[in-house]
Amino acid sequence: MQQDQLEIVSALAASLADRMLMERLTRGTLPLAHAGRLWTASLLLEEHERPIPGIVTDVLEQVRHVEPADGADPEAGPDVTDADDRPAPRTGRLIRLLRPFRPAAEA
Repeated sequence: MQQDQLEIVSALAASLADRMLMERLTRGTLPLAHAGRLWTASLLLEEHERPIPGIVTDVLEQVRHVEPADGADPEAGPDVTDADDRPAPRTGRLIRLLRPFRPAAEA
């Protein structure tokens, strides 16, 4: 993947994370509907050895501690309830950190 495309992915992920934080401030809950998109963008950036924006890792860390009922429809977001049926995680600090948020399609 070209560097400029990876920069766009990084910028879009940071923008989405910012929107999620703004929604948390206005509604009082962190929306989970877009957490899967942040997860995917983070994986893509990590696979291409590009830095993941700090705001993205911060939001994903917060999502990690949110119960599905506290955010959006659990069907729209990543599967955070059943970690036992997942394949072994890939190596990498971010992947180990965010393993519970792997979208159901990847499980």
